[in-house]
Amino acid sequence: MLDYCGKIAGVVICDDTLRYVTALPTGNGLEICDSGEFGITEADESQFLPLLGCKCVYGINRSQYHRKRLYLAEDLAASDPEQFLWELSRSSADQIENYLYSLLQLQPTDKGIHIECLSINRKTFVKIGELFEQHRLTLDKMIFEPDATRQCIKPLVTDDRAVFLRVEDEFVNLQMYRHGHLVAMEMLRGKSGDFLSAPESVVEEIGILLMSIYGGRPLKRKVTMIIAGDAARESISALMIRSLPYEFQLLDLPFDKLKITSGTLSTQQLHYYFSPLALCYAYNRSQKCASSPEKNAALSLRP
Repeated sequence: MLDYCGKIAGVVICDDTLRYVTALPTGNGLEICDSGEFGITEADESQFLPLLGCKCVYGINRSQYHRKRLYLAEDLAASDPEQFLWELSRSSADQIENYLYSLLQLQPTDKGIHIECLSINRKTFVKIGELFEQHRLTLDKMIFEPDATRQCIKPLVTDDRAVFLRVEDEFVNLQMYRHGHLVAMEMLRGKSGDFLSAPESVVEEIGILLMSIYGGRPLKRKVTMIIAGDAARESISALMIRSLPYEFQLLDLPFDKLKITSGTLSTQQLHYYFSPLALCYAYNRSQKCASSPEKNAALSLRP
């Protein structure tokens, strides 16, 4: 049996490519140790070595989860979980027992509470577990990527209006916040299928969402924009500032404010590996590793 080495590993698999970040918890923060990516089908065992002995946190991505929107009366959402499960089962193709799900509760609307539900079929869950077991990796927890993102940037979205964009591959993941609460979440792709060659179409979609969610062209035009991802994020943010009728305060994701440090990775690399990094962050905030300082201090006080 492999000894636990004290590290968390955030792991994302998309299109047969595994992307990872390994990190050590440091109190309420993280020290990034390593990152990388490789194709799973042609990988040999040596490429999995950085993940051996780590507590792996797997990110359930857009190709693996199903997204559902439910509207429940406010009192039912708070006091009647059976009613919620019944509403959820009505919109599921299979019996509700065959799903694992996560809730992203959004703002109240005139129809009641708007709830985003992300669900994954247990068959997919089993396949992921088998992949980890095959390579002797410890799958400690699975987290829906949008939820990990929300937890990661929560300390940064305290203003009246804030948007977060993660620019990655051919997609832009957009999350919109009002007073720190998530009010919209979308995965955007350019009309041509490649936003790098036509970023205007993605920015146009973002503008439509801003207008609808934030109420047209309001007197309050200031919006905090936090952005992460690959190099294309710079062109997307510049185009938004230039073409949309809002006063954007741009924050190129300030990792130091999240207490994320790295002596080996550049800021650009931290941006590029944001998805697996957010998994490590969310895990560390909600479920401390056995070797964290808080746990060690508590153990030392035991008689």
